[in-house]
Amino acid sequence: EAFQALITLKDRVDDFLQLCRLAEYDQSMAELYKSNRESYAAAGDESDGSLEARLRDLPLASVEPGGRLPPHRGPNPAFSQPLVTLHEKVIAPLLGEGTEFLDENTWREVCRWLAPFGSWKV
Repeated sequence: EAFQALITLKDRVDDFLQLCRLAEYDQSMAELYKSNRESYAAAGDESDGSLEARLRDLPLASVEPGGRLPPHRGPNPAFSQPLVTLHEKVIAPLLGEGTEFLDENTWREVCRWLAPFGSWKV
């Protein structure tokens, strides 16, 4: 279950952290995603499910230099439950319940710890 939680979000977390590295390089990247978030939020009255689809195209959380992913506060609503599962099944058992953010170094450690299980499971 822990490995499945990791696999479910691995590409998304990798993409989020890469966007945050780009924001360190060029602050306008962070601003670009902030303005996109506002336009999606303005579409919040849509009831045909298109808002959910639009949210899935956005990063996991606010893109900022230094990229720290909050598993509980402020994530993209389309991914809030998978992030909670990731925290409960992977992050908390490995790093402790008090871990509030997932940064790039921590993410690499988590992936490294679970890599042998992935090799075994395949």
